[in-house]
Amino acid sequence: MQRVGCLLTVLLLLLVPLAACKAAVSGVSSAVAAVTTAETTAESTGKTSKKTEKTTAEIEKTKRTTEERTAIPPLTKPVTTKRPRRPITTRSTRGTTAPPTLPYLTSARAAKPTEKRSFAETVKVACVGDSITKNGYWENNLQGALSKSYVVEGFGVNGATALYFGMDNGNFKAYVDQPEYRKSLSAGADIVVIMLGTNDSKGYNWVSGMDNPRQFIIDTTDLVRSYQQAASAPTVFLALPPTVFKPFAGITNEVIEGSVIPALRQVAADTGAVLIDTHAATKDAAEHFTDGVHPSDLAGKKCIADAVAAAITAHVGKK
Repeated sequence: MQRVGCLLTVLLLLLVPLAACKAAVSGVSSAVAAVTTAETTAESTGKTSKKTEKTTAEIEKTKRTTEERTAIPPLTKPVTTKRPRRPITTRSTRGTTAPPTLPYLTSARAAKPTEKRSFAETVKVACVGDSITKNGYWENNLQGALSKSYVVEGFGVNGATALYFGMDNGNFKAYVDQPEYRKSLSAGADIVVIMLGTNDSKGYNWVSGMDNPRQFIIDTTDLVRSYQQAASAPTVFLALPPTVFKPFAGITNEVIEGSVIPALRQVAADTGAVLIDTHAATKDAAEHFTDGVHPSDLAGKKCIADAVAAAITAHVGKK
């Protein structure tokens, strides 16, 4: 029995340390697990924190970019200025014409026809134009076609154009830049007959630039109105260019009929000028225009002069 008691004592002594070790191991395991859990939690928290910080930074960056973009003024198209044309100091109606009604332009309000006025016993007629007028091609014959109640004076200029920016090369020039223009304005005329457009139709003038057909209407309208506002307040007649029977120095009948004449008809409608169809009056006179443009004999000159005289006497009321 004593031996058995000893054995039990030894066994107890052995079991106590084992239990303690097991408890210790269990405690260590718990501690390790706690540490691992803490580290995992910390790591997760750190990642979440970093992610939150990154998201916040991105939001701030986006906000700054938006603010910067908002602060930049919107882009605008550059403003372009058209090249100014030469000023005409005697003209006071610049830019007041309504847009013409040619196919490529907008419609305009037509002016009232020029009212008939009472004329003095002697009616003074000023003939304005280019070489067809300058060289007495019809101007001298007009005096013969009219009675002694009329006095005709010529103010033609070789190569003259209605366009203000005509090619001033000695043979081709804007009428308003010539001394004859100022002389005709102050001539005290009762009637002004304008026959321009033939030189305007030349290719290097008509098709060059931005919009010469429109500009031709504007410039011719200004020319007509400058005479209408002259001190003598003359009645203005607008004569269409004679028929062109063959090309001459860049002048063709296609441009005259297709562009110049419609433009002149529009000017007459806008200003109330009296239209003279000298183009139709010469259409069957090819043999009297040897160079295709200028009348070469008396019969050709009379075609123009008679048409102008008929229009004047019909309007004035006396031959």
